Amino acid sequence: MDLIILYFLAKKIGALALTKGLKPLRWKLYTVGAWIVGEMVGIGMAINMFGPFDLKTVDWRYAVMGLFVAFGGFLLVHYILENKPDYQDDDMNKVRADELGPPRSN
Repeated sequence: MDLIILYFLAKKIGALALTKGLKPLRWKLYTVGAWIVGEMVGIGMAINMFGPFDLKTVDWRYAVMGLFVAFGGFLLVHYILENKPDYQDDDMNKVRADELGPPRSN
């Protein structure tokens, strides 16, 4: 389930990076890294709060805590990327004044 969520979130970050004029692969990798680190930190926090988990039973508290903190990692990357300036196309500055008139006939 984590991988499906991460796929769509990375896709969203890649689209946002394109609108900012940045390389989407780099920001997708940042998202995956923040997700993995966040999940590890969240599970570590859960172990600290609830004690070590038993492999014989299923305890969803650890997974839920890991998911919440991992989503926080995604939100951090999204926040940083959102605050980057938008890409501005400077094609208008490349147009010469003689190109603005109607086409010339030969």
